[in-house]
Amino acid sequence: MVFGKGGWRLLFCVGLAGLTVAASAAETKESVRMLEELAKDYAAHDVLPAAALSFGVEITGPGGGRWCVRIDPVAAEKVTIRPGFPGEPSFFFTMDAETLDKICRGQWNFLTAGGRARMSDPAPLDLALMEGFAPPPDFLPRVALPLGFHFFTPGVPEVLRFGEDHSRRVHGGNAVPLYYDLGLRTAWYKVTPGMMINRDPADATNPFSTLLIFTRGRGTGRLGDRIMLLEEGLTLFVPAGMVHQIWTDADEGLEFVIIMFGTGA
Repeated sequence: MVFGKGGWRLLFCVGLAGLTVAASAAETKESVRMLEELAKDYAAHDVLPAAALSFGVEITGPGGGRWCVRIDPVAAEKVTIRPGFPGEPSFFFTMDAETLDKICRGQWNFLTAGGRARMSDPAPLDLALMEGFAPPPDFLPRVALPLGFHFFTPGVPEVLRFGEDHSRRVHGGNAVPLYYDLGLRTAWYKVTPGMMINRDPADATNPFSTLLIFTRGRGTGRLGDRIMLLEEGLTLFVPAGMVHQIWTDADEGLEFVIIMFGTGA
């Protein structure tokens, strides 16, 4: 049979559509595999919620879909995954397949993927609420963040890597959040020439105390009305309400660990 130009074009388009569907199915299968591996690993943890609960995972773009993660600490199969969102209103984590892959490979941790200076800032990973779900008090620090951290952090014990290759730009520097809990936030930071932590004065104070532990390099800090040298081996206690900004002109940069604690942290 001889096809005219239009027939060849139709055949070619149909062929491409078939390849696209096959690729999409393979990508979705890979997303399911990663989620199932995370669920299997999480089931081995001793940090499961005391009561059964369900939450959703939404993968956007290629390889995308929606899944329900069910956690029941007394069931024979403690953590299960099925297609679709929970039947009852709940919360869900949303990201694309590339972000999920980075988390599973340890390039980013859960908090790094979701890190942002303000809740309105975009991030590769986000938390959203299903219609009708009313979050309880302290839902973010007591439920969502600990659950997300432990579910999306493979390994027993859980291992986090920090460094520039594992960071994202947050608050003006390369950041790797390490662990959050009620009244506690910890992170690793590195600033290089041209960067400034808390450049925006609106971000330069916290309503809680902060400990800055400088581990490598040299830089400069504005602490309240004082400008001071920052260097390896120095620790600073920054009380609530004190302005703090950090920058460096050193080629090696300045690295530090930040511990924020107290009510509101």
